[in-house]
Amino acid sequence: MLTQALAPYEVRFTMPDITDEYAQIQFCFGTENVTTVIDNVQMLRLTNTSMRMNPLNNGDFSAGQSGWTPINDSGGYAAATFNQKAVFDITSIGANPWSVMLMQDKLPMYTGVTYTLEFDAASTVARNAEVVFENNQNNQYVRSFDKIMTLTTDTAHYSYNFTITQDQPLALKFLLGNMDNIDPLPADITKIPTQLSTITISNVKLYISAPPIM
Repeated sequence: MLTQALAPYEVRFTMPDITDEYAQIQFCFGTENVTTVIDNVQMLRLTNTSMRMNPLNNGDFSAGQSGWTPINDSGGYAAATFNQKAVFDITSIGANPWSVMLMQDKLPMYTGVTYTLEFDAASTVARNAEVVFENNQNNQYVRSFDKIMTLTTDTAHYSYNFTITQDQPLALKFLLGNMDNIDPLPADITKIPTQLSTITISNVKLYISAPPIM
């Protein structure tokens, strides 16, 4: 509300990921017969818009498998289907957590930036799984983030915040293979023998949650 005293006002807003050359700024004062004074109007960009605010592709699986790679390795095997969600019917857990994996790589991510990863997941049998971000260029598997979670028969929502320490393309990997040899486990995770199961992952989102100020 405007008063008779001159006062500063600030409004922050976020533009969608489009360029609008016809965008306008308007000050609307209604129909009252009064004198209104506006001074020192500025519009400043506060974030580095050259960054991809949402680097993940096809996180809702509406385009099927596009952007995603299912991987069977070191004795693991799962038949994967993609239709609004990723479904892994695991018939061999293999030797390692990455023996069955869902991956999206070459994600542009930036140093000092805080990201949020969200997704929904469930398993037909209670078990542990792991999600990681790592640089897999030149066979250098250096992790920037990893988290073990317990999947249950009820679909649960998972959300994690983390900060990248260097500019690099990263791979998002859901590790769905053999979790039995991870020792020690985080204090909040109970050891559960890895059994054959069907795992569902959906509604994957990755976005910059704390954009840097320019």
